[in-house]
Amino acid sequence: MKKIAALALLTLLYFAAGKLGLALAIVNPSATAVWPPTGIAIAALLILGYRAWPAILAGAFLVNLTTSGSIPASLMIAGGNALEALAGAYLVNRYANGRHVFERARDIFRFIVLAGMASTAISATIGVASLLLNGLALPSNVPHVWLTWWLGDATGALIVAPVLILWANYIRDRDRTRVLEAALLLLSLLVVGVIVFSDLSLSDIRSYPVYLLALPVVVWFAFRVGSPETATAILILSGIAIASTFAGSGPFSGYPANEALLLLQGCMSIVAITFLSLAAVVAERRRTEQELAYSERKYNSVVETARDVVITINERSEILYINAAAVKLFGYRVSEMIGQNLAMLMPERLRSRHQTSFEHYVLTGQKHVAWDGVELLGRHKDGHEIPLEVSFGESSQGNLRLFTGVMRDVTRRKEAEESSRWLATLVESTGDAVVGKTLDGVVLSWNYGAEKIYGYTASEMIGRPISVLTPPDRLDDMSRILESIRSGVEIHRLETERVRKDGQRIFVALTISPIRDATGAIRGASTVSRNITDRIRADQALLRSQSFLTQAQEIGGIGSWVSSLGPDKRLWWSSETYRIFGIEEGTAIDNDTFFAATHPDDRAAIQQAVQQSIAAHKPYTLDHRIRRPDGTERWVTERADVTFDDLGRPVNLAGVVQDITDRKRTEQTIQRLAYVDSLTDLPNRASLLQRLKEAILNAQAKQQTLGLLLINIKDFRDINDTLGHENGDRFLVEVASRLRHALWESDIIARLTGDEFAVLLPRLARRDDIELVVRKMLEALKPVVTIAGIPLEVRPAIGIALYPEHGSDTSTLYQHADVALNASKTKHEAYTIYDPAIDVYDPQRLSLMAELRLAIATDQLQLHYQPRIDFRKRSLVGVEALVRWQHPKRGLIPPDEFIPAAEKTGLIDELTLWVLRTAMFQGKHWEAQGLMLEIAVNISTRSLHEMFLVSSVRELLQQTAFAPERLILEVTESTIMLDPVNAMRELEAVHKLGVQLAIDDFGIGYSSLAYLRQLPVRHLKIDKSFIIDMRDPKNGAIVRGTVELGHSLGLSVTAEGVEDKTNYTSLKLLGCDQAQGYYISRPLPVSAFNDWLSKSRWKAKTARAM
Repeated sequence: MKKIAALALLTLLYFAAGKLGLALAIVNPSATAVWPPTGIAIAALLILGYRAWPAILAGAFLVNLTTSGSIPASLMIAGGNALEALAGAYLVNRYANGRHVFERARDIFRFIVLAGMASTAISATIGVASLLLNGLALPSNVPHVWLTWWLGDATGALIVAPVLILWANYIRDRDRTRVLEAALLLLSLLVVGVIVFSDLSLSDIRSYPVYLLALPVVVWFAFRVGSPETATAILILSGIAIASTFAGSGPFSGYPANEALLLLQGCMSIVAITFLSLAAVVAERRRTEQELAYSERKYNSVVETARDVVITINERSEILYINAAAVKLFGYRVSEMIGQNLAMLMPERLRSRHQTSFEHYVLTGQKHVAWDGVELLGRHKDGHEIPLEVSFGESSQGNLRLFTGVMRDVTRRKEAEESSRWLATLVESTGDAVVGKTLDGVVLSWNYGAEKIYGYTASEMIGRPISVLTPPDRLDDMSRILESIRSGVEIHRLETERVRKDGQRIFVALTISPIRDATGAIRGASTVSRNITDRIRADQALLRSQSFLTQAQEIGGIGSWVSSLGPDKRLWWSSETYRIFGIEEGTAIDNDTFFAATHPDDRAAIQQAVQQSIAAHKPYTLDHRIRRPDGTERWVTERADVTFDDLGRPVNLAGVVQDITDRKRTEQTIQRLAYVDSLTDLPNRASLLQRLKEAILNAQAKQQTLGLLLINIKDFRDINDTLGHENGDRFLVEVASRLRHALWESDIIARLTGDEFAVLLPRLARRDDIELVVRKMLEALKPVVTIAGIPLEVRPAIGIALYPEHGSDTSTLYQHADVALNASKTKHEAYTIYDPAIDVYDPQRLSLMAELRLAIATDQLQLHYQPRIDFRKRSLVGVEALVRWQHPKRGLIPPDEFIPAAEKTGLIDELTLWVLRTAMFQGKHWEAQGLMLEIAVNISTRSLHEMFLVSSVRELLQQTAFAPERLILEVTESTIMLDPVNAMRELEAVHKLGVQLAIDDFGIGYSSLAYLRQLPVRHLKIDKSFIIDMRDPKNGAIVRGTVELGHSLGLSVTAEGVEDKTNYTSLKLLGCDQAQGYYISRPLPVSAFNDWLSKSRWKAKTARAM
């Protein structure tokens, strides 16, 4: 309804305006000098759209019908008017910015030509033709009528249409601040118009163009108010002028009516064109100013909120402007930077260069570096440097030259570039193939690893499909892979085949990951592939040799098995597993069968091991017992691992099992030897100390007394040497038996060394009871012992210490019992109870010795092994075992601190036995690995002259099964010469055991060459003091003479202390046989020695080489 009402209103408005226009018709009733409906029609079509043409047609028809009365003429004229309006509106929409035609001057001129001149010719032509056809105009008047018609329509288009169009736009986007000023101007225009176009002007100036007085007001409209008001002013002024002219007044009143109207038409058209154009120019300038102001505000907002630094400086490099980003980047306040030289934001070392370069540019215009995207270093207020990307541009404000720069912190970009370089280096350095490709499989990147694996260079592969690497029978697999990548699936560890450039088929393991862009969309894929051809072929070879493996399992006594972890409890055993469990092969078995065969005490441990393996995804190894159907019990070791399905659920348990019963028995034997004396079957020293510790804790809890007795059998050495070691052993066995029968079952008897025993009395009711026990022991030992038909007297010396009177801990109690024993031997008494008055030893040394005794029993000591190499064979022939004490509190104690003290207190015997035993066991361990190494052990003076060296060495050789020919005992010259006769006797006896002997530290002692020639030694070791300073002529002569002496005696000569290559080379030239020292290796613990040996240039003697 609103649209219909609007169209009806337009028809009425057109009709009214038409009747008003025809009221001014002079030449012809249908042709008038001013035709406002043309402006109304064009404006209506531009504002309302082309759908308004029926209303224009209707209005024009009514106007002409009521004027001429001719329906045909009225229809033709109405059609011409409607067509004129449609053509004008179309041309303005097409070429002159439509309804916004009056906003720009160039569009106004197009409007004048298209709507004011071209389209109005249509209406004039059709209208005059209709008048002729219908007899309403004479042919002679046609030109004059056509011109009048055309000018009238043009005037209407130029005066009325702008008013309607501009006010329609103004109503939509109006500015009420102009209303008051527009009203004032309109009043002024009315006053001036009335004055100019009426008879009020003075008669003496009427001959002048006084109508020009109205122009300043119109100009005022154009500049101060705007285009709508200017158009309205022109319309009002035109109305006043027309009315006055028709009334016979105004500047054109002196002309005939028709001429006066034509002159008025021309004048008002020119005014309209001029001042509408002026108003459009003013409006366009205002819009430009507004846009510039908006742009400036937007620019300032952008600059102030920009992340990049924006700085403006003058030609003196003084900072005139900085944005907020500069404050954040450089750490200065705005007030600290404005007016300062730009160089303050640079590192000091670059400031002078910047200033020189900038001044040079200001003077000459020549740049030292490009100002667009150059990378420079900035400086923060706190002094740290900032990598920047800088771009500068020059501008001017009057005579002032300005330079505006944009600085960007590129720290992260630099880090990213560095990271990218590292990543590129990593990708290129890896041996794996790293390939980038599109979703269609086209290769985008190809690293060095890919070249090595596939044989193609990067230039040969980039841009080609990855399918060139795929065997024909694997193309379907490639299609599936690409489809998976497109759907975002990552492929982990896919093993497949590929074809190299040379045609060789290889096996590869692929890991393929989608590559996504910033939006998360998949754009390609990266593939990491590894050549696993060797592994696959090895696996294939392994499968082919499965029968050999089964045979090997049977030979090695290793069985395999697979157990289901599901409810079915399925169990599979190999033939060897059936044999180990003593069950006939083929017998139906399941998991219950296995658990029924295990020892009841071990089942919980087995179940725990399985559960831990499942939880940790790691294999387990466990030793446990089984019971065979025949009732025998066996030890087995099993190693198993869990397999999981794709969902991570445990499926099977697969493993191997081996019968280790013999090994367990051996371990038990070794364990027994570690705590039981093999000769007397009594507890040994380690066992005694452990029981003493437990007894002290028990006595402390029950507030009881206990006694510790150390017993030494006097003159046993003579018995041993006279009757032989076998008879000596029989003597000791008898002593042990008598002591065992003399004591209670709760009392503990132990054999400590060759002729030394100990008795632990854990339950003494009172102190005096100790002497009753001692007398009972002495009575038991009093009868002679007949060995080999010879009656032998047992003469013991006993040292006694009581808890808590003489000590509250193991070490102190043992130490004080030892002091009492030494006092008993010195005073030749049968027994002595500890008394502080007889303890003449240094307390600190005794404390150290007590701790050393405990260290021996608790394995605080360790052996380090220093290699000894053969010059001629260039091979490792042996090691020297050197004891080290890693004290739990005092750290590493040097040997020269505890070994001399051990010699003085007699503890050296125990220490020597420990070193010999440990070294022999290690030698056996190396022998099991195929290493046949000689092991040298130092023997102290006390050990040689007072200890039962021969019997101890023989016993240890039997215990350890170590080859005697690979054991070397080293003694010094001074040790031998202390008692040459005894030394020769002891060393000869050791030699008969097959043990090698060496003279250690030769050259610093005093020895008789006669004795040296008679001794059964095989090695001569030159003291390191001569070797280290071989450059001294005297030392060099001594070394040369010692080598020659040793060779003349048929001995192998070893140089100790070889510290550098010079000494090594000199000794080799002198003909020295073997060397030992830091140039070869320092003394090393076992693990470090094994590592050294695996990397050493000196290869060890092996069983195969022998």
